[in-house]
Amino acid sequence: MPQHRILELSRLPKAGKLKSIRFRRNTPGDHYPVLIGRDIRKDAFCNPYHPATNVPRRILSKSLPRYKRPSLQVQAVPKALLACVDSQERTRSRPPPLNPPSVPAPEWSRIVTMSAPMIVAKKLVSKDAVVRRKIVRRVKFALGLIVTRGADVEKVRSAEGEEREVLVEGEPSRDLIRQDWTYVFVPALEVYRMPYKILIPMLREALLFITARTHVLEKRWATLAPEPRPDAKNVRFLRLWRYPF
Repeated sequence: MPQHRILELSRLPKAGKLKSIRFRRNTPGDHYPVLIGRDIRKDAFCNPYHPATNVPRRILSKSLPRYKRPSLQVQAVPKALLACVDSQERTRSRPPPLNPPSVPAPEWSRIVTMSAPMIVAKKLVSKDAVVRRKIVRRVKFALGLIVTRGADVEKVRSAEGEEREVLVEGEPSRDLIRQDWTYVFVPALEVYRMPYKILIPMLREALLFITARTHVLEKRWATLAPEPRPDAKNVRFLRLWRYPF
C-alpha cells in the first residue's frame, strides 16, 4: 500500500495537476422543479430532447441520486433537466440564477468546474448569516481538497503504537465530479464545527456514490427513445407556428 503524505491544512503546498474548483456560473437553470417532481412542460427543460424527459416527473424525481446523512444531504440532477432560465414564467419556478452559465473547463485545464448550489436555510440552519456563509465555505473548501489534492483520512500508527486518524494527500481526480450534473448540497448546522477529518470522508463518500449512480441512470436512459429534433428546414415554420406574433 503506497504511503500518502500527511496533509497539513495550515501549510498547504502548491497544487499539482489540478489547481482549484470553479463554482460560479455553472448552473444554467433551476433544480427545484425536477427535484420535487413538479409536472413541467418539456420545452421548459434546458434540453427538452434529453431521453429522461419522457419519464413521468415523480418517478424521475425519486430515481435521481440522493446521498443522505444526518448532517449532510446531496442530490444530483442532470443539467439538461434543470428548468431553463428563459422559461421561468411558464414553469412558475424560482428566480433564475444571478450569474449566466459558462462553458465547462476543458480536460487539459487545471481548473475543474462544478455546479453546486448550497441550500443553507435560515430556519433550518441558523439566523446568523456569518454562520451560514462559513458552512458554505467549509463545504467548498473540503470539496476542493478532495478533488485537487485527493484528500482522505487514514489511520497511522505512532512510534508508541497508538493509532490516530490524519488527513492525507492522494491523487487528484476530476472524475469525482460529473461536470454535466448539478450537485445540490443541504448541509446542517453540525457542519459549522465539524472537523475536516469527518467532513472530508463524508463528502468523498457522497461524490463516489453519486458518480456510480449517475452512470447507472445514464445507461438506463440511453435505452429510452429520445425526442426527435426538428428538421433544420422546418425550424422557421415551427417558430412561426408556435409564436405567430
